[in-house]
Amino acid sequence: MRSGAPSTPSKLKVPADIELPIKSRHTTDLLFLLLLILSWIGMTVIMAISVPDSNIDTILHPVASDGTICGVTTGFEDTKNMAYADIAGNGVCVAECYTGATIENPTDTSTDLICKTSANLALPVTGLLELSECLPLYQSFQALNRCLPSSPIDLLTLTSNLILQDSPPSSFTNTFDIAEKFVNDVYISTPIILGVGIGGSLVISYLWLFGLRTGLVGILTWVTLIGLPLLLAAIGYSCYYLSGKTEESDLVVEDWQETAFFVTAIVFWAFAGLSLLLIIGIRKRVKLAVKTTRTAARALIDIPSMIALPFLQLLGFLIFLIVWAVYMGVVASTGEMTEGVVNLYGDDVTYTYFEYTDLAKRSFWFLLFVLLWTAQWLVSMGQVTLSVAFSSWYFSKDKKSLPCSGIFSYLCTSLRYHAGTAAFGSLLVAIVQFIRAVLTYVQRRIETLSNSPADSIMPYRQTARVLSGCCFCCLWCLEKAIKFVNKNAFCQTAILGSSFCKGCFDAWSLLSRNIIRVFALTFVSELIFILTKVWVVGLATIGAYYALDSLYGDELYSIYGVLIFVAALGWFVADLFTDVLEVGVATILQCFLVDEELYGVAGDHCPRDLRSFFKEVEVDSQEEYGGGRSRRSSSSSRRSSRPKKDYETDSEENQAVGVVVPPPQAEEEESACVVS
Repeated sequence: MRSGAPSTPSKLKVPADIELPIKSRHTTDLLFLLLLILSWIGMTVIMAISVPDSNIDTILHPVASDGTICGVTTGFEDTKNMAYADIAGNGVCVAECYTGATIENPTDTSTDLICKTSANLALPVTGLLELSECLPLYQSFQALNRCLPSSPIDLLTLTSNLILQDSPPSSFTNTFDIAEKFVNDVYISTPIILGVGIGGSLVISYLWLFGLRTGLVGILTWVTLIGLPLLLAAIGYSCYYLSGKTEESDLVVEDWQETAFFVTAIVFWAFAGLSLLLIIGIRKRVKLAVKTTRTAARALIDIPSMIALPFLQLLGFLIFLIVWAVYMGVVASTGEMTEGVVNLYGDDVTYTYFEYTDLAKRSFWFLLFVLLWTAQWLVSMGQVTLSVAFSSWYFSKDKKSLPCSGIFSYLCTSLRYHAGTAAFGSLLVAIVQFIRAVLTYVQRRIETLSNSPADSIMPYRQTARVLSGCCFCCLWCLEKAIKFVNKNAFCQTAILGSSFCKGCFDAWSLLSRNIIRVFALTFVSELIFILTKVWVVGLATIGAYYALDSLYGDELYSIYGVLIFVAALGWFVADLFTDVLEVGVATILQCFLVDEELYGVAGDHCPRDLRSFFKEVEVDSQEEYGGGRSRRSSSSSRRSSRPKKDYETDSEENQAVGVVVPPPQAEEEESACVVS
């Protein structure tokens, strides 16, 4: 253990011959990668077992109300389309979709209506419509072998008028009308949505990174820190003014109001004072947090291909989702057609649905778990890859001599050596998410018994709802905690090549010894991330507004619906940027802390924003550990005053426990190293 360092908690232990950036990596947590692969194989086996009993045609082709598979069932090979006969989704197989005008005054039940095969055509038109056996012959267009109405609102209104001589519920028609207009606006303004919402947001986010490299981070941080106690004090003064105690106040308040406002003012002033003291106490850690964020932005600019990694993750997830959907479709097609009844606006409507076997139901749960695990594994692989990239950049002497392949080289490294570690961390998150999914299913089952009598099997369903809500809250907190541990463990894996468990322990030990720095960095980084999203969304939305107003102003029903869509896309792009930057900030901080504990001086590899901070570490260490001198200066003076033989003995003892001890050297030489 290094001289002058505290005995608790234990110091970072690494191999004595370690060289950063680490060159010789080894495969970590291979068992969990094999388990993930086995889950994929198990998913494939379930699909293969379900194939003999499946009827995939029920998924690929429309099924009529009587169970007929349009285009497949014998006698219906030429009727591949399905026209809807009621608003519940039941229909009848037809050869072609009707494209003529909607029959607004149907009189002939055989030609003016679309009816189910079970409909009694001897009944009058009004009776067939009221029994939900038929719909007026409506103008439609074909989509996925379904005859969809060209205007659902007009069809619903016409049907209600024919049955009740009244209009359908306004909330229902308004929802359809708004949705129809919104889809039309999105279709018209697609070039602006893609160009500004995605392309423009990418450009704005990248320009924002250049701003973060400058003093913008520090300005925003200190303005916010100084403004916080001032804001609290101003709110306190407002409450004090409302209490009527000031000479300028002419307000007449009751005694309890005066007391309430006065107490509130005192509370806000107390918080303002505490926040001011806290800011003064952590001001030097805030400087480190600002420089760490600037360094992460610089690394992201030097390796711009890191921005492409989230899109690669999204592409990988979409590919897996397609395969998973095919497997799920095969398992889902093993059920049998069953009739059910649903009440729509006071009328009972019969519909058909699948009744699944017990094997299919259990398979659904397994497939859901595999989907959750794989999705989280892709997220974890992205974090490991980014951490490898940022740590390699940090410990590289020449920041411009990084691999030409950029992030793809680091991705291959992560897949080869640390895919198992990502599988381990993602498994923990997937288990918690699966438990939440099970609780959601149980909660819905409880809701289905809401109309049951008090002496039923669920007489205490209100209590069950409260308990399920508490469980959801606890599981949400647990998931957030696991993700935090995973992120920092992956940083240790990237820096030192550790396994997941060792990475968790080392990250926890390292961060616990620097808890104030972590707190300051968390505050600064969260502030920057929020401002990044606001900046990107705001500029993208403003740009889209002027573009839409000048190009499509007269063609849109409402420009604001499209702007909301553009803002959502801008938020999505900004969130991808901040996710990458968040991993970078966490990794750069741990690289700095590892660098400080292993070497204690700024080497040639140290980024220039953090190199000058090594001089300030002496002051920070003095405050954290006491003793009147810094760890480095204390250990330097002790090394210079002891014979070399003693250091050789200490080195052998420390190497046995894996602690790196720098060779003895004069204090002047160490100072020269700092300057270099």
